[in-house]
Amino acid sequence: MTESEALEALKYAGKLNPGPWIAHSLNVGHAARLITQKTAEYDPEKAYVYGILHDIGRQYGFSHIKHTLDGYKYLGDTEIKAAYICLSHSFPNKNIEEYQGEMDLPESDLIKLENLLKEYQYDYYDQLIQPD
Repeated sequence: MTESEALEALKYAGKLNPGPWIAHSLNVGHAARLITQKTAEYDPEKAYVYGILHDIGRQYGFSHIKHTLDGYKYLGDTEIKAAYICLSHSFPNKNIEEYQGEMDLPESDLIKLENLLKEYQYDYYDQLIQPD
């Protein structure tokens, strides 16, 4: 996904569910690009795109852990790396029990989320978008 396509997706998502998460997503993208520009081995545009899309699951309304899986489902068919970052940004240790919020998913979806995280190998971009 290009930068302009990601911005369009975020703009549309903001119309569906306006709120401070839009500015947060833009700030994460901006920070990710600035940090990545200091490297010679990673792509600043990809970092920006992944940053602005990490919370795209919030377009469906207020939620807690659910937004991670919603984002994954939304992007999974078109932008698989960004889809996984929707998951990984909330789970630096791949442990859903460490999530700092409400578990607003049915048990079957929590199991799916846990399995997706176990199977997935984090890389630079995942770690870049994760909070410290």
